[in-house]
Amino acid sequence: MRTATRRNLMRFIGSVAAIVTACVSTTPEIDRVRVTNNPEVVRGCKFLGNVHTDRFWRSGSKDSENAFKKEVSTLGGNVGYVVTTSTASAMLGSVGYSGEAYLCETPTSATTPSAGR
Repeated sequence: MRTATRRNLMRFIGSVAAIVTACVSTTPEIDRVRVTNNPEVVRGCKFLGNVHTDRFWRSGSKDSENAFKKEVSTLGGNVGYVVTTSTASAMLGSVGYSGEAYLCETPTSATTPSAGR
């Protein structure tokens, strides 16, 4: 294998590894965000805006939840209320979230939504 080709291959592998790591890693801001599909959890909380993750990840994967949490965190929220989930492919099990970002004083009883709700 030529040196230039090998170098390009190694760059590609490094890029893919960085992308995969970024997809599954969390940040302190994301870790503080709770996700729920229970409207009682956000009762009395401050509405900050609508959130939609247009990226589709494997259903049940933490990646889809983390993408939603990141959007909630970007708006300054600590609770994400999932209104709908959308399935890109039943065969692949891909899912995205649409919902609302809230700032709550004590987000204690949040639950993670299930795909298809």
